[in-house]
Amino acid sequence: MAGEQSKLVLVSSEVLPEIILKVLIAKGMRARGEAATSAEACRAAGISRSAYYKYKDYVFPFYDASREKVITISLLLEHKPGV
Repeated sequence: MAGEQSKLVLVSSEVLPEIILKVLIAKGMRARGEAATSAEACRAAGISRSAYYKYKDYVFPFYDASREKVITISLLLEHKPGV
């Protein structure tokens, strides 16, 4: 995939590998404050920290995906005296 643009897909959790689901669990624990550190969340979810860091930036619950959008607004302003 080197050089290709990233594409988002919607996949049922029923077909995802267990590691992806556990990364989601660990991320949720961190977000809710149930785990003070990533290491603690990984231990509770039953995954290694390396697996967590490998996938954490690429796996999001569906409701979080819409919050990660970047919007660029461009305006061209023209000054006209008296207007």
